[in-house]
Amino acid sequence: MSNSTKTSYIADESFEFNFTPSEPAYNMIFTNDEYGEVGKLTWGSGKFEFTGEMEESAKIFFKFLEGYVNEHIKWRSENG
Repeated sequence: MSNSTKTSYIADESFEFNFTPSEPAYNMIFTNDEYGEVGKLTWGSGKFEFTGEMEESAKIFFKFLEGYVNEHIKWRSENG
C-alpha cells in the first residue's frame, strides 16, 4: 500500500519545506523558487542519505524550524 500524503510548510515566498512519505523510505525535499529542488534527505533503509546543495537546504530547514522555536519561546515566556 502506497502512502502519497505530502505535507508542505511555506515559511515565506522564497522558502518551502516538503515532507513526502513513501514506502519504504521517507524523504524531506528542500525547494526554493529559484532552483526548485535543492536537496533531499532520505531514510528508511536504516541510514540517512542526503543529496543536493547542503548550504541552501540547511537554510530552508532552519527557516522551517524557526517558526517552531519562536512559538516555543513565546509559550515559555507566557507560561513560565
